[in-house]
Amino acid sequence: MRCRLRGGAAWVGVWAAIALGSGCERADPQEPGKGGAGGGGAAESGGAAGGGGAGGGDGAAGGGAGGGDGAAGGGAGGGDGAAGGGAGGGDGAAGGGGAGGGGSGEAPSAPRSCTSGDTELRCGPEGRSCCESTLVPGGTFLRSFDGEEFTDDSNPATVSDFLLDTFEITVGRFRAFVDAGQGTQVNPPAMDAGAHPKIPGMGWDTNWLYLLAADTAELKAALHCRPDRSTWTDEVGANESLPLGCITYLEALAFCAWDGGRLPTEAEWNYAAAGGDEQRVYPWGRELGSGDGAGRWGHQNLAGGVSEMVIDYKGDYPNPCIDCAKTVPHPDGWYLSVRGGLYEIDLHVAKRSSYRVPGRLPSMGARCARNAPPAR
Repeated sequence: MRCRLRGGAAWVGVWAAIALGSGCERADPQEPGKGGAGGGGAAESGGAAGGGGAGGGDGAAGGGAGGGDGAAGGGAGGGDGAAGGGAGGGDGAAGGGGAGGGGSGEAPSAPRSCTSGDTELRCGPEGRSCCESTLVPGGTFLRSFDGEEFTDDSNPATVSDFLLDTFEITVGRFRAFVDAGQGTQVNPPAMDAGAHPKIPGMGWDTNWLYLLAADTAELKAALHCRPDRSTWTDEVGANESLPLGCITYLEALAFCAWDGGRLPTEAEWNYAAAGGDEQRVYPWGRELGSGDGAGRWGHQNLAGGVSEMVIDYKGDYPNPCIDCAKTVPHPDGWYLSVRGGLYEIDLHVAKRSSYRVPGRLPSMGARCARNAPPAR
C-alpha cells in the first residue's frame, strides 16, 4: 500500500499499515490517524439521502439531514465504530447508517522530511520509498562478538518495540531540513527534543547550541567536508536518494528530532542489524554471501553503506541493559559510538567504532528511529 501525501512525497511501510481503515487521501501527515465516517442513510417519500459524517480518531461522526419530509440519519464513524441507524421523520423512511471505518487511534505522524517537495524519492535497487520505516519487534540478544560468533553471554541486551527507518538519512530528506532553516543556531531543537521515551537525559541539550552552524550558509558549506567524496549538493541533483555523510552527531540528532524521531540507541541498532535472537553475523545472514543484503526486518545498508551514529557515548556496554544507552561521556573526550561496517571495511554487524561529537566524515551518516505506537 502506498499513500501519496501533499507535495507528492510517499509515506509507506508501517506508516501506511498503521492507518488501517482510513483512506490515504484523507490523512493529514501531521495529525493522528482518522477513522472513516459512517455512510448516511437514504430517505424515502421525498426525503433526500443523508450525508455521511467525517470520522476522526476513535470518535463517532454525525450524519447529514435529509430533505423533503424525511430526515436521514448518518452512521457512526471513526475508530472501529459500529454502524449507526438514521431515524426518518414525517413521511420519510428511516435511513440505514453505514459502518464506520476502522480508525488507527494515535498513529505516528509522517516524517516531516517526506511531506514536502515535488519529487518522490526512491532508494535502493527495488526503488522503495526513501521515507519507509519498519517496526522492529523487541526482544533480547547477545552483544559480544568473538570475531566469528555471538557466543559470549556476558553482555545481553533487551530492547522494546521500536521503528527504524529502512534507509539512512538521504541527501534529499536532509535538504528538506536545511530548506526549513533547521540545524543551525538560528533554529535549534527544543530542550529534550529527540529523547528516548525510556532513557532520561538523552535528548537535545540547549548547552550544545554553540556546536551548531551559525546559519544555513555555514551548514551547507560544512556538508562539503570532503568535496571529492561528499554526497551533498547545494542544489537538487542526482544524489537526492544517496546516504548523506559529512553530518555531525548533533546535526543528526537535530534532524531526527525535527523529523519526528530520534537517533537509535546502540542496543537498538545492533539488535536490528543482528536480526534480534537470530544473531546474524551480517545483516543479511550468517554467511558473507547469503541473503539479499537486507536485514531481518527489511532494513537496507546496515553494512556496506556509511557507518551510522547512534545516541550512545563511547564506552563499555551498560550491563544490565534493558532499553539502555551509555549516557556518560567517555573520560578521553566527548566521543560517540558509531556502528556498522561502511563501504570500505568490516561488513559484520558487530563493527563498532567511535568519533568525536563535532567531527564530520564523508563515510559517516545516520538513520532515525521512532517510538513504536502503543499497543491497542
